[in-house]
Amino acid sequence: MRVRNAFYDNGLFEKERPALRVISVGNLTVGGTGKTPLVEFLIKRYLPANPDQLPQTATLSRGYGRKTKGFRVADGADTAQTLGDEPVQIYRKFGRLIRVCVGERRADALRQMQQLFPQLRQVLLDDAYQHRAVDPHLNLLLSDFNRPFYTDYPFPAGRLRESRSGAKRADAVIITKCPDTLSSIEHLGFDLSLGNAMIEDTPPPPTRAVEKAKAKAHAKTYRKARRGERRARGSRD
Repeated sequence: MRVRNAFYDNGLFEKERPALRVISVGNLTVGGTGKTPLVEFLIKRYLPANPDQLPQTATLSRGYGRKTKGFRVADGADTAQTLGDEPVQIYRKFGRLIRVCVGERRADALRQMQQLFPQLRQVLLDDAYQHRAVDPHLNLLLSDFNRPFYTDYPFPAGRLRESRSGAKRADAVIITKCPDTLSSIEHLGFDLSLGNAMIEDTPPPPTRAVEKAKAKAHAKTYRKARRGERRARGSRD
């Protein structure tokens, strides 16, 4: 992932900035950080005042877990098998007030959406932080309050999909699953930790094999020093 990101950052891999306004919602962590609830919050923000108006907002995701492939627009016949769990959940909640689409190749899917639905004004990309082929207009990074990304490490040492320095790509970092009462000191601690995470990238902790090798090396050094001491005492005697 580090090499792939470097290729995108240095222009060796091409990124596409869509004509449609694109808002990406994602994270650095494997597992849930509240992406879908945030997508639903944004959907409500952009719902048309007139329910008879053609939808101006769409969602686009990979459609994780579906049995189908390629680009697909949700309709009433779709299930989790054809669309994926989260897209079906969103479609059933908002119906025809928005467009719900899935597609593995997000850049291609966005072009198809613009052709099919010229009235669209914005697209919400769900779980697309690592999808570098699309250059979103707004990149939102989510992090769980109980396990912030800046205390975690890349897989397999931790649960990060990529290095924590990937947070630099975010336009905003949103801390999810916060307690109802958050003290000003805790708030300041998050701010400072996030700031450090943007400029530093701590290497992963040593694995058990590394720790065992270090302990073996220390033991070998200690035994060598002890032998030297015994020889020194013998020569004095």
